[in-house]
Amino acid sequence: MANTVTVTTIQNSQKFAILHLYIAGDGTGEVTNSTVYNFSTDTYAPSAAKSLWIEQIWAATDAFSVSVIWDGATPFQAWGQGNNFTTHAADFSNFGGIPNKATTPNGNLTVTTTGLGAGEHLFMIVKIRKS
Repeated sequence: MANTVTVTTIQNSQKFAILHLYIAGDGTGEVTNSTVYNFSTDTYAPSAAKSLWIEQIWAATDAFSVSVIWDGATPFQAWGQGNNFTTHAADFSNFGGIPNKATTPNGNLTVTTTGLGAGEHLFMIVKIRKS
């Protein structure tokens, strides 16, 4: 078997993408560089991959960590949540959001887990601003 990774688009427009991510661990290992937002398949993608910002994140995890990463030649870790059985809401909109700082960015937003075990879950909602 494999871990379950499901991405659902809640809303997508020229200004924002709001995505729901669900991960369920089955004990086979980590989720590595799993795409949450795919720039190349977004009908409303901005003209440049750097024209994206993470504006808000809501997340709940079990006893594992998750990293949210802007993908590119040198990826940029934009946000992370530790392994503390917590629910977290982060609003970055008051300073414009977390920009895509990957070098030679491809515009994709990915997640990687650390310590994902059988029966553990992640629920995450990400709001991406486009410009």
